[in-house]
Formats: sequence, C-alpha cells, structure tokens
Amino acid sequence: MIKAKTLTPLFSTVILALLVTGCFDDGDETYDGPPQVKFSETHIGQGWTETVTMNPDSEEAIDHEVGLSLVSGQSGDDRDVNFTITESGGGEETTAEEGVHFELHTDSPAVIPANESFGEIEIEILSDNFENDQEETLVLELEDSDDLEAAANYSYFTIYMSKDEVSFSAELEGTEDYEDVSGSVDIQGNTADEMFAAEINLSDLAEEETYSWGVFYGDCDSEDGVVGDEGDYPNLETGEDENSASVDTEVDVRLYQDDEIHVQVFDDGFLGDDLVACQELE
Repeated sequence: MIKAKTLTPLFSTVILALLVTGCFDDGDETYDGPPQVKFSETHIGQGWTETVTMNPDSEEAIDHEVGLSLVSGQSGDDRDVNFTITESGGGEETTAEEGVHFELHTDSPAVIPANESFGEIEIEILSDNFENDQEETLVLELEDSDDLEAAANYSYFTIYMSKDEVSFSAELEGTEDYEDVSGSVDIQGNTADEMFAAEINLSDLAEEETYSWGVFYGDCDSEDGVVGDEGDYPNLETGEDENSASVDTEVDVRLYQDDEIHVQVFDDGFLGDDLVACQELE
C-alpha cells in the first residue's frame, strides 16, 4: 500500500495547463525569444513528473494525456511538436516497454492547433500487463522542429506507472477556539481513477451546528486548490445533544499523489470565516 506524502505524482485523464501563454511561471516578464514549446505541469507545484497508480484489480487500459504548452504566442497555423521516447533524460531512465506497458496514440509530431496555446500527447496505459507492485518508468523528450524550439528546462516529462493501493489519512486536531475538536479522516483512491472515497469523523463540536469541509492542494495556510467542487462534500451536522459528526462521500475527481494534500474544516459554510481544523494527509 502506498502512503503518499510528497513523492512524484498521480494519474488523470485531464492535464492542467497552468502557465499563461507568453509568460514564465516565476515572474511577470513577457517571453520575447524564439518560438518555444514545453511540457505542461501536471498540477500546482507538481512539476513535470506524474505517478500513475492503478487499482490492483484493474484490467482496463487507461487513457492519459500529457499536456503541451506554447511558451511563445499563438500562431495562425498548426504547430508541429516533435517528441520521442528517450532511454534516459531528466535524471530518469525509461523501463516501460511500448506495446507491453503502454501504447502511444499520438505520433510525432504532435500538433498544437492554430490559434491555440495547448496540445497533448495521448498515451494508453496497459493495466492488464502489470503485476501488483510492479513499477515502470516512461520518459518523454521534446525535440526542436522547424518552427518550434524545445524549451530547455521543460523538455522532459516522466511518468511513473505502478499497480498498488493508494490511501491518505490524518488525525484531525482543532485550531485556536476549537482546540478541543478532534477526529480523523481517511481517503482511498487510485491515481488512475477519476474518483476517491473520503470518510471524516469529528467530535467535541458545538451542538446543532453545521460544519463544512473539503480536501485541498497546498497547505493549511491556503484556501485555494480545492479538490473537485464544494458540492462534492456533504456538510458535517451535529444534532441536539450531539457534539460529534461523521460523513462518507465520493468525490468525482482524481487526486495527485505528489502534491501536499490537506483537509480543512470550517464552521460556517464552505471556506467559512473560522477554521475549525486542518491537517495534512499522509
């Protein structure tokens, strides 16, 4: 069983392109060099790696897309993006075998359509050819084309593939005015699945009160990066003469294993004024 804290990623059919076209992530300065292309980050702060953890019982192939982003501005024409599977790059080596562990459904060159900033490379993970606890690595490399350079610092993308169970948990402790609050949260899911199950229990709450909660990327000082939608999380409600509450739910979105993930509990609606409890999941 994988106990995730801060490794190097989880799997999704949607890759989030996070950088604004024409600008770099670490400043406000507009890029004005030659036309370039890079791999997209998989998630906030996660970087250019991804971990695909498949359910041990899974035999279905998994469709996955690796994102591409223009560093330079858009073009009125399609842009060809050359790429290859490399034996080694970015500090990692490819161990996955094409036709056994994965299939490429996008031939090189991939295409970023005219008047758009993003494209993708489609990959199929062949789950039924993985044994439990088997791990394989796939490294993709961007190459220069006639009209696009590969951005030097963003030209490798590594996918770690394995079959295993994934779980996250934390003991919850109250904050400030809620220091007596305690509880636990348990989450189970697989990085290749588009859903995770969550169970949360709290005690020493106020009676006849409604509390909201959610799973977030980042840390306890931030209130952005909610996993899924606030409507995915049923409220925690205490009754008359009851100071405890619990709830089970399924959230229709995939977790990213490499990010810091935490649970926040609020006293008044989603992202309420007062933070009742917050803890990083491990």
